[in-house]
Amino acid sequence: MHRVNILALHSEGTESGEGVKFLTSCAYFVDAVSQYLALIYAGLTGSITMISCTVLALTRLVFEFKDTLDMTSIEQLLQNICLLLQSKTRDVVKSALSFIKVVLFIMDTRILAQHLQAL
Repeated sequence: MHRVNILALHSEGTESGEGVKFLTSCAYFVDAVSQYLALIYAGLTGSITMISCTVLALTRLVFEFKDTLDMTSIEQLLQNICLLLQSKTRDVVKSALSFIKVVLFIMDTRILAQHLQAL
């Protein structure tokens, strides 16, 4: 990610204006990613194939935007995906396990330890 000199935001000049524009665009980007994920979540209420594909899409999105998403969103998603592990459908369980593999890779072990019982 880009780094912005926070002190430059306080001073006047072109660098400060660029920094403010960058921070604003970052805020819109984070908001856009959250809204996009909310749209994708709707697929979890569909058919078996839709649920499986939605979990795989969420897996990819969480991996790609791991630095953008806040950990509480990922934790909530992990809790919901853990519920899908109880499904009797092989495709859904396979997709859920793929998600969990990615979360194991990207999450801090202390936070992950709180969810160990569910896994």
